[in-house]
Amino acid sequence: WPENLPEEIVKKVVKLFHLLLLSEAALQKLGAIPYLLVVISSSLNNALCHTLLPFRFHQPILLSKETAQVIFSQMYCSKWTSYKIRKDSQKTSQHVCIAFNSSDIEWKFLVQNFWRYHPSQSDLAIVPNRKISDHDIIAFHLDLSSSISTEINNFLFELLFLQHVNTGQNILECFH
Repeated sequence: WPENLPEEIVKKVVKLFHLLLLSEAALQKLGAIPYLLVVISSSLNNALCHTLLPFRFHQPILLSKETAQVIFSQMYCSKWTSYKIRKDSQKTSQHVCIAFNSSDIEWKFLVQNFWRYHPSQSDLAIVPNRKISDHDIIAFHLDLSSSISTEINNFLFELLFLQHVNTGQNILECFH
């Protein structure tokens, strides 16, 4: 939700979009690569939406009820598939639940909670009994209650997106 971000963050995001996706060099590099970009916003009155307005998809996507049910049942409801995915992921994944259930967010505690699962922490004493290898997948379940502060939107955006952008590299390697 770009309309919920501080103006300074929106400016940085718009700059990244121009650099990584909308510049002439980026368009030439990405011209042969099919991709879909989705920006969720409840208002078109923000800098990011104005920047992306020329690329807006105007045609509604319509599926018949039967088609939607077939797609849903094939993708999500096959018992064998979900069993296979669960069995394969149990070997190499760990699920971590972090609850946000107060309007007061303890930022220091929260960052320490995430940081202890960072791969660079595997040899440090702050993570006792850690049984995670460098190839394991850690799935974070963020349990957000309705009483949570709106600051969490900015924090999660910075944590999940901006922290992984490295604009000094090739466009195809900018996310690490």
